[in-house]
Amino acid sequence: MKHRDPRSILVIVTRQIGDVLLTTPLLRSLQQGFPQAAIDVVVNRGTEGVLAGNADVRRVFVLPERPSWRDYTRWLRDAARRYDLAVPVIPGDRPFAYALVAARSRVGVVPVAGQTGHWKRWFYDCVVANDMQTPMVIQYLRLADCLGVERCYDVVPPVALGVAAYLAGLVPFEWKKTRFAVLHLAPLRRYKRWTHEGWRRVVGHLVGRGVPILVSGGPAPAEKDYVREALGERYGAVTDLTGRVSFSALATLLRHATVYVGPDTVVTHLAAATGVPTLALYGPTDPARWGPWPTGFMENRSPYAKVGGLQRVGNVILFQGPGRCVPCQEEGCERHRESFSRCLDELSSESVIAVLDEILSCQLPGRV
Repeated sequence: MKHRDPRSILVIVTRQIGDVLLTTPLLRSLQQGFPQAAIDVVVNRGTEGVLAGNADVRRVFVLPERPSWRDYTRWLRDAARRYDLAVPVIPGDRPFAYALVAARSRVGVVPVAGQTGHWKRWFYDCVVANDMQTPMVIQYLRLADCLGVERCYDVVPPVALGVAAYLAGLVPFEWKKTRFAVLHLAPLRRYKRWTHEGWRRVVGHLVGRGVPILVSGGPAPAEKDYVREALGERYGAVTDLTGRVSFSALATLLRHATVYVGPDTVVTHLAAATGVPTLALYGPTDPARWGPWPTGFMENRSPYAKVGGLQRVGNVILFQGPGRCVPCQEEGCERHRESFSRCLDELSSESVIAVLDEILSCQLPGRV
């Protein structure tokens, strides 16, 4: 390493919002390993919210997913050769170029031998292979191993200060004193969705047990419409917070919730990180690589088997839909993002409610 004692570090994670959240164990490892260093992060616009209030980060650079030349020029002015160390956590061309510009010393993720782009390894002081079987948290933490710093396995939720009064105006009950559930219905892609009927029955069951329900979601009109459509006549039984709370405010609510239920989405990862008992509904996605990281899990392996049906780890219960092909790791049965997924369509509401009742009756360990 050219800089064994870096004073400035740039971490580059220009990918989806879930990837940014799962980079936080690496950020904390770097902060604890190099306490004298200022750590900045480059992210895509729209993903920065999961780093709000993160004490390990000095500054977040926000770039469009497809930057213009003006965006590049502005960023180059701010970052060119300003850092002792650059750490791109993904193997793409753009983060590689950012790292070349930002620092003379670099560690990063590169494609495995034989794949396009493996040549990038010659421009790094140390590399990690982009192993598609490795859990993302572990893959990112291997970059800490490159730098000789001790791993920290904690996924760090965003922090919001002074939101109690704002949340009190949104939530129609005393959320700090009441048992309540948080549901997230709409993942980004259709092939990760559970059924409308399933969500309606879960809501009806929670109402019958006297558990108030908050529904989280993003600000996109399509997501708001989907929540209304999915819940149908049950919509009036929930408090709809779609588009009304930031990730950091949602993290505050999740820390006080009794249970969270959601599909393969960043909010499910966020819930697991806060310590709330989390019921994650998975279909074609490989949980061994992409499952939510349980609070307090500190092992150099995936918390989950690739195929497990119902898996309990710490504060997380991961429930996979049925089928011999699960997880196929494809974008649904029709192999595109708006496809249906038979495994999720056949995940019965009765089985989900049975697990939900188990959580409500005896909360899982690991709650913060």
